[in-house]
Amino acid sequence: MRARNSALASELAMNQGAQAAFARRAAELTTANLELREELAFLQKLVVDSSKQTGVQIERVSLEPEGEGMWRYRLLVVRGGGAKEEFDGNLVLQAAFAPSPDAPLGTRSGTLTLPDDEPAARSALTLRFEYYQRVEGTIHAPIGTRITALTVRCYESGQGSPRATRELQVS
Repeated sequence: MRARNSALASELAMNQGAQAAFARRAAELTTANLELREELAFLQKLVVDSSKQTGVQIERVSLEPEGEGMWRYRLLVVRGGGAKEEFDGNLVLQAAFAPSPDAPLGTRSGTLTLPDDEPAARSALTLRFEYYQRVEGTIHAPIGTRITALTVRCYESGQGSPRATRELQVS
């Protein structure tokens, strides 16, 4: 009976582990499904509006903390007006940061400019698309700070002034 009880306890533990793994995967798939539905709705609207609006626009900007001093940004750059050729350019991000409430004394405010302050981000910020391009990456803010604002500028190759600008205030 002890051997049978031990075998049943082991089987129960395996089943509970599998059930927890399935629950995690189901939650991940539900989240992914919601994101895909939102993106589909946006892209359908984009197709309808593409002939109405001309030029490059920064449609979506999001910024989320991803760990100590790490922030993940996600952008969507679109081009309307029935583009005939590819857009070739780059993005410049400027992140303003301030000391977080629990920062040590002496922590200062400042700004980071990508790709200048983080050259590894240059390839992620390069644009080459006909209708739209998703851009995502990370910003490494100084430890003990939080990003308070993000300004995104879109430049066309060979042009000195931005074709589009978008600001995000982070609360």
